[in-house]
Amino acid sequence: MLLILKKVKKDKYKKPSFEGSANVFVFPTLDAGNIGYKIAQRMGGYGAIGPIITGVGAPVNDLSRGATVEDVYNTILITTLQTFKEEK
Repeated sequence: MLLILKKVKKDKYKKPSFEGSANVFVFPTLDAGNIGYKIAQRMGGYGAIGPIITGVGAPVNDLSRGATVEDVYNTILITTLQTFKEEK
């Protein structure tokens, strides 16, 4: 469901708990996530960080062979933050 589209948000959520558009997409599989964020990044001109993997018991994230230096840097930062969160 694309909550960034205001009409879809209005139709699906009569009283949403947030203002504005969504800026996070959740995909059911790693493959779906890769496809979705690459479309947004390359065809839509949006910045993208991810995929970020959660729920596997330890901080683990994925980089594609085509990752840029910025992609690697952002993924390192997020994985580091996940490490600190896991220690609590």
